[in-house]
Amino acid sequence: MSRHLLALGLALEAIFLVAVAGPFSLLKSGTELTDLGKLTDYQPLAAVLVTAGLIGLFVLYTIALGVARRPHPLAPSPLEMERGWPRPGVPSPSPMERGPADTLREGGGRPSAALLVALGFTALFSVTLVFLYPVTAIDVYNYAVEGHVAVFHHLNPMVSPPAQAVGDTFVSYAGTWADSTSPYGPIWITLTKLDALLAGSNVVVAILLLKALAAVALVATALLLAWAFGGQGPRSGALAVVLFGWNPLVQLEMVGNGHNDAVMTFFLIAALALLTKNRPVLSALGVGASVLVKFLTLGAIPLFLLARILDSPRSHRGRLVTVVASAAALVALAVVAYAPFWAGPTTLQRALAADSDYLSSIPALIVLVIPGSINWLAFPRLALVGIVCLWQANSLRLGRANLAQAMYEVFFVTILVGAHFAGWYLALLVAVSALTRDRWVQLRTVVFTFTATLATPLWAYLWYWNQDWMSMTTIHLIVVPLTFLPPLLIALLAMDWPSRGLWRHRGSQSSYLDALYFELHDAYVTARSAVGSST
Repeated sequence: MSRHLLALGLALEAIFLVAVAGPFSLLKSGTELTDLGKLTDYQPLAAVLVTAGLIGLFVLYTIALGVARRPHPLAPSPLEMERGWPRPGVPSPSPMERGPADTLREGGGRPSAALLVALGFTALFSVTLVFLYPVTAIDVYNYAVEGHVAVFHHLNPMVSPPAQAVGDTFVSYAGTWADSTSPYGPIWITLTKLDALLAGSNVVVAILLLKALAAVALVATALLLAWAFGGQGPRSGALAVVLFGWNPLVQLEMVGNGHNDAVMTFFLIAALALLTKNRPVLSALGVGASVLVKFLTLGAIPLFLLARILDSPRSHRGRLVTVVASAAALVALAVVAYAPFWAGPTTLQRALAADSDYLSSIPALIVLVIPGSINWLAFPRLALVGIVCLWQANSLRLGRANLAQAMYEVFFVTILVGAHFAGWYLALLVAVSALTRDRWVQLRTVVFTFTATLATPLWAYLWYWNQDWMSMTTIHLIVVPLTFLPPLLIALLAMDWPSRGLWRHRGSQSSYLDALYFELHDAYVTARSAVGSST
């Protein structure tokens, strides 16, 4: 298994290296604002090569997932672990037959070779893509400008746009965002200030540092996922790491484009991992820090507090103390983080207005087709998010979903109904899907990241070539169904499978094929025992 992962990792790295060493080098183009189309002169051959490269990355990634899911020939599968090992009528392997996976499953030994390969290539991909120019979004330049004006012009990015720093050429790297205040949380603004202090007025250094921060956050998230599965065998940890750390969209958007979603995701996964290790207050701080980087994870807070209330192993008093301590930690963190930037309600104005930018989303398509819907569309969107939140809260209460599953569904519907959609939002879903241990959820997420990535060359090339006749409605009619229909269909299909009796272990790493296999194996063992008894 580890040798196959090694070969696949090298193939993925080769594609990343071609991009970094070719036309998309940050060191070569880092002092200008450009994009994917301009860097390739909008050439048809470039469009074909870019599309082929993105598809190739996902093909290799999908094969790697299949290899990572392949069980050790002598090790029990996750479904067998649920049913108990050894199983009646099935001899367990002797100590001499047990492999490294079995040794670790019993709590001893070193990390498996597969896990080390998965983590090693996650780090290698991230280091490589630090030097990739952010070809599909200049957000990382905007981060650098916000930190720069905060440090050198003493402006508050939450209430003062960078354009107020008159005469500073560094501000031009914010592009059209120079006249906008920051929609991000205070923890992120603090990190951009640290970046500005280290980089000074060198924009390339500033971008490299921010991308390096994203790389560190991504690798740290992968380590947390491996840690979260530490007691369930190294194969589970390797699968979780490959699922997240090898995903092409995650690497290209988080490190390649340098989005702060990498830091936001790290804090949330840290919170969920700490919760499994019975660290509720530290976990609350992790959830709060995630929200205070970017508000996309705001829906995690009520679910987190509800999970603390429903913590059955604790007494009523113990649960109350935990919930109060967690809520107090969240409030204290918010107060401390906002203290240097608070300027009254206007501090939150830009964050609240972020939902007014309709682009590349289901609501954007609705508004383009039915222009008058912009006046009332916010109400059904909010209602849908509220319904899903209540649904998942009830699932938590009844024990039908774990916290990661509940959070995933809330984040998923939040992204679906958001006025603006961008591929980097999905990195959060990829990380949380690893913790759900639900194969349908993971399949939905992988397909979602693939379709979102395929939309990149459509915007970069197809839209540019055909702007003379192709309206925004036309391009949205192409991009939005391509992006959202496949994951929605998988979500609907997954809802139907439990009724067929094949998905009995929805919360485990096992698939319905595993369940079917063991049902047939049980029948075989029973028949063999019956034949033996009659003989």
